[in-house]
Amino acid sequence: MNGSVYTPDAAERQHTESAYIEDAWKVRPNLTLTFGVRWEAYGKVNQATLGNNVQFRTGNDMTSRIADGKNITKYEILDHGDWNNFAPRFSFAWDPTGKGKTSIRGGAGIFFDFMPSQLYGGAHYTPPIFVLTTASAQTAPLLPRYAFGASGADPFQFPRPFGLEGAVGLDERNGSTFLRANIVWIDPSLQNSYTENYFFGIQRALTSTLTVEGNYVGNFGRNIYSKYNVNRFPGDLIQNNNVLKRLNPSFGTIDYAQANMTSSYQGANFSLRKRYSSGLLFQAAYTVGHALNQSDSFSGFQVSDWWNLGLENATAGYNIAQKLALSAVWLIPSAKMSSLTRYITGGWQLSGVTVLQSGNRFTVNCGTPFTPVRDAAGKIVGNSGCDFNADGNTGDRPNAPSFGSTIDTTKDAVLAGTFKVADFSKPALGQLGSLGRNTYTNPGYANTDLSLMRNFKLPWFTSEGMNMQFRAEAFNAFNRVNLGGIQGDMQNANFGKVTTITGNPRRFQFGLRLSF
Repeated sequence: MNGSVYTPDAAERQHTESAYIEDAWKVRPNLTLTFGVRWEAYGKVNQATLGNNVQFRTGNDMTSRIADGKNITKYEILDHGDWNNFAPRFSFAWDPTGKGKTSIRGGAGIFFDFMPSQLYGGAHYTPPIFVLTTASAQTAPLLPRYAFGASGADPFQFPRPFGLEGAVGLDERNGSTFLRANIVWIDPSLQNSYTENYFFGIQRALTSTLTVEGNYVGNFGRNIYSKYNVNRFPGDLIQNNNVLKRLNPSFGTIDYAQANMTSSYQGANFSLRKRYSSGLLFQAAYTVGHALNQSDSFSGFQVSDWWNLGLENATAGYNIAQKLALSAVWLIPSAKMSSLTRYITGGWQLSGVTVLQSGNRFTVNCGTPFTPVRDAAGKIVGNSGCDFNADGNTGDRPNAPSFGSTIDTTKDAVLAGTFKVADFSKPALGQLGSLGRNTYTNPGYANTDLSLMRNFKLPWFTSEGMNMQFRAEAFNAFNRVNLGGIQGDMQNANFGKVTTITGNPRRFQFGLRLSF
């Protein structure tokens, strides 16, 4: 049984309780089964001081509930903790021949994820407790005032800035009557995120030093944490003459923390290993896989339309479809013509590491705000900017181009520009584009590092003997130019181009080390 755990934060305290049971059963000398189950709970998240969270008052769907949500002050962020976090696990290890040369392993399990404080952080400095604003001489009508406070008064009663002289009140949802504050809400019935993990592998010893292995790995995320602005609706700027009214008019951005996303990874990896013998050691590993998700991070991003998360289903930005890694150490045989040639050519060791992998994914989008085009009567009839669905959030994706998802990632193509803005048409007014997230693949990566080494014994320097090691190394030995990512922001002057490189050009390094 695990005890409580305190999350060190100035305002939030979080406790975990967990218990775990496991048993291993040796069914036969060549077959072992392992069973286990873990239970854990993370509580309601208590606050040392009063904070804010949402109170849903009316509505049968999420849209109407957000629209009438009230920011209330409370000590506990969640209405109740998630107490149903049972995580069973099972695994087996089997030697089908009983000779110790073949091993078949497999397992499956559920693993719950701790709720990070980034989900609910920042809720203390919002109405009705605080309203944060800035007075600047460049942004009327709220202007700074340079004046003394009243001596002896607490807290000195400094006069308010110009434009804020009167009392600042709260509306029925506890929003400020002076400005629409940006706030953070967290689902009061938040469930805990978890993953379902699966593994199956076969390992075979071909010789006393050579082993081959193949594995399947599956990882499926459920109730994955996310936080993004939900105080928006498509067509807001069009319906309200380019004035952002928002879904809930009492607040600005409402970053709502939820556990509503999914992810998956399925892959296979194969390896061939040779332990050191006859002057040679090597390992080769090849991995192929595919990762899917709805976001590459749980906060700091915006979905195109929070009413339709299906638009975000795509290959993950960190997905590497294929990777080959090779490493070897070779003791170079010495020439045996004479004792002198054996001394000069003997003892040299050559080693190297090579990595070859495909590129990761990136998205084409546009960060320009909604820019209305009006007819003679002043009616909005078009949009010369982006924010294609006119909900106040930028970063929308355009329509898919005629060439689809296939682009030229050769060096000459990406340096000149593998595509241009004109290739991506804009959707109709108020509509999102048809291009998916993470549609395109960046250039791949290839690198080889080599090392040549020799140890020399120098017994005449000291009575105990002294060794000198000479080492020559070549990093990026073949001087491969590994290109960086393709620029996917349509408003960037380098859109469609690569302007950076990954890693360094070829470098040589020589060294001597004395040890005694």
